[in-house]
Amino acid sequence: MEQKKRKTEVKSIAINGYLLDRANKLVDAGKFGTVSDVVVTALTEFLERYDIAQGNNNVVDITATDIIVQLLQTEGGKAAIDGVLIAHRGEDNKRC
Repeated sequence: MEQKKRKTEVKSIAINGYLLDRANKLVDAGKFGTVSDVVVTALTEFLERYDIAQGNNNVVDITATDIIVQLLQTEGGKAAIDGVLIAHRGEDNKRC
């Protein structure tokens, strides 16, 4: 299976102090590996919600496996997957 390689580009942005502080706290807490991971995650989620709100929900050509592979490449992604698994295990325990 051929794996798609995503090109990462460097871009300088201006961000207000409040948002930067929040992003830094998420990194310091181990929820994300870098501030860049926070920004990419937030922007990805925003764009997905925006596209859905605009009635364009077929714009993403990616599989669940592709998403998991991408998430596992960052500390933030690994933490997110861990959180989902922990929550799922908690739901399973409630059913018993």
